[in-house]
Amino acid sequence: MGKKFGVDATHNGDQVEMFEGLQERYPAKRHDDSMYILRAEMTLDERLLIPMRLRKEANEKLKHADAFEAETLYLMEEGYFLKQPDSVVGE
Repeated sequence: MGKKFGVDATHNGDQVEMFEGLQERYPAKRHDDSMYILRAEMTLDERLLIPMRLRKEANEKLKHADAFEAETLYLMEEGYFLKQPDSVVGE
């Protein structure tokens, strides 16, 4: 399967590492309990839910970033930062 995607598979314990950046465990809900499940032990339904959940979180972060940026641009246009004392970026 890895060759299909142009990557080589390496083994990490019981799990196959074909794609960089994956976590060993992901959140899932079983028997009304929230827990982290090893990828190798996830059901198909759990695995299909993870990308949707990650994309939803990413979209919410993008909306947050857009709103924060829009507010900053508005404040710049209003001269808000001209009224502020100098500060060091990253404090």
